Amino acid sequence: MDLMEGIKAALAERDQRVDSALAKNADDMTKLMEKVSGFDVNLIDLGQKMASFDPSERAGRRRGNRSLGSVAAQELLDGYKSGNGPASVKAFFDVETKAVLSSIGDAAAGYPVPPDQQLVAPIVLPYFWTALASVPTTSNVIQVVRATFTNAADEVDEGALKPESTNEFEPENVPVSTIATWKQASLQVLDDVAALQGFIDTELRDGVNQSTDRAVLSGAGGANRIKGLMKAGTQQDGASDGNLLDTVLGVVASLQAKGATRVVVGLNPLDIIGMAIMKSVDGSYLLNPLSPLTGVLGAQFVPSAAIPRGQYCAVATPQGAYVALRQGMSVAVSREDRDNFVKNMVTILAEHRLALAIPRPDLVLYGTLVPAADGGAAAKAAAAHKATK
Repeated sequence: MDLMEGIKAALAERDQRVDSALAKNADDMTKLMEKVSGFDVNLIDLGQKMASFDPSERAGRRRGNRSLGSVAAQELLDGYKSGNGPASVKAFFDVETKAVLSSIGDAAAGYPVPPDQQLVAPIVLPYFWTALASVPTTSNVIQVVRATFTNAADEVDEGALKPESTNEFEPENVPVSTIATWKQASLQVLDDVAALQGFIDTELRDGVNQSTDRAVLSGAGGANRIKGLMKAGTQQDGASDGNLLDTVLGVVASLQAKGATRVVVGLNPLDIIGMAIMKSVDGSYLLNPLSPLTGVLGAQFVPSAAIPRGQYCAVATPQGAYVALRQGMSVAVSREDRDNFVKNMVTILAEHRLALAIPRPDLVLYGTLVPAADGGAAAKAAAAHKATK
């Protein structure tokens, strides 16, 4: 009997706790619904206010014909009153005011909105020296050993003394030359115009490469100077009864007959075009002028403005000549130059170091394409054909 009474008491206590929890949940739900209803009222009120708000009308009332200073002062005062405090007050201008500001300026005082500066890419000319074979070096001087072979091989009678062939070796020291240039620039301008540093970098590299081309082709030599191919090579001028293409074909054949495996022919760009548009006496093109003239019979044409018009330079590389590269092209930017730091300037330096080795001058040919006096057989034939009409 006591057990049954205990069970009934426990069940009654459980029912009481459940009823209490349900009552509390119902009360919480009632309060939540009241808050949601309040949100609905606030949203409706906010929507009505936004529908009646006209930004352009408000901007017109505030700005009107007032000065820029009064507009800025009103914006700052409104920001201060809104509770942002004096440390974080800002003035905001509408699009129309910003448009007016951006059109104000003069050459002396500058412009509130700086222009977007866009640099035209510098002109980069083709280089001849990069077409030559290149080998690395770790020294400041290259010793080129030229070997002269005297071939005495011949038919020999039995028991007779056999002829002796000989070698003569002639060493020559070729210095590694430094070719460099630099310019100063404003550090602030470099920071403001992102494309300017790349522009200067390209200009300086191109300047060094152009000077290298001139030195490799026609350098006078001397102490720590490059002696050019058209100074140390073998001169072979074009024949008076030929034309531009005849001369080039003859030069390439001469080099290949001496064992050249790779021939590079440097020409002025105008001469390459001159070969492409050559015509016969009846006015027909000798070559297809629309096809790029990049070489003949395994020889590569390299246009270079450093070669004078009407001349050429043909090289068997590496047998005839090659480049010994000590240091590749480098561009350095430094503020530690004179008073750069206090003037907010930088110095930009571009340089490389190389030597021109010419082991066999007989495999380096240069000269005039066609004598200037008569212009070659094709020119004379064309003139004669024209005279008969």
